[in-house]
Amino acid sequence: PFLRKAVTGYKGSAMASPRDLRLRVTELERFRAEILSGTGASTAAVGDVHGGARYLEDLLAALEGKEEISRIVLFGDYFDRGAENRRVFDILKRFHARGRGVLLLGNHDPWTIQALRGHLDAFATWIANGGYSTLKEFGIRLPDLNGGRSPEAVYQRILAARAEVYRAFDEARAHPALNEMSAWMQDHLRLFHLDSRGFLHVHAGIPLTPDHEPDLVYGGTEGIEALQAMQDELAATRDPEAPVFEFLNSPAS
Repeated sequence: PFLRKAVTGYKGSAMASPRDLRLRVTELERFRAEILSGTGASTAAVGDVHGGARYLEDLLAALEGKEEISRIVLFGDYFDRGAENRRVFDILKRFHARGRGVLLLGNHDPWTIQALRGHLDAFATWIANGGYSTLKEFGIRLPDLNGGRSPEAVYQRILAARAEVYRAFDEARAHPALNEMSAWMQDHLRLFHLDSRGFLHVHAGIPLTPDHEPDLVYGGTEGIEALQAMQDELAATRDPEAPVFEFLNSPAS
């Protein structure tokens, strides 16, 4: 009813016409009817995990036990901030092996990969945005940089403790378990997923054209092809300064 009221009272905008909105509402209602009747496949979406292993494990067990759920999409940001990051990694590996879903990259995950490939700025960004908890759990010694402060304040503390941060950076890059986690992420996490209905799944969204196509240009490609080009480069590169990292870390993306 809310959507129908919104469409009826629509006065026009640059985003979509009233006809487009009506078609979209009809489409959404059809998908809802299919799901409720059991005639349509249903996808479950799981957002940021951030080290919450117990919640992830319970949620996956509940979702995988439902026959009407045909696919589970995990939307990235699996580590940092929480206290059970190693256990989350084990859960992700088992989930992937069962073949029940798709594992996407969040914005935290490229920082982890890039930092452990040897990028000091990415390491600082990772720490400032919750990576401190992951590194601490893996036994990397760091000064107390967080304390509930904003990322900007943490950056200042990183600068003040740069000698300890450099040591931690070297320790993390040489840590076998962290390197195993980073390599697995690079091999198995996807930048996007396009499902059989044409729905595009990504972490946090992407800019769209007026025709609802991805408004992206990368490496001489556009739209979905640009996403695929980034995905291919991200999976193949071992260079922490590869263009794909710069693109993903830019404010516009």
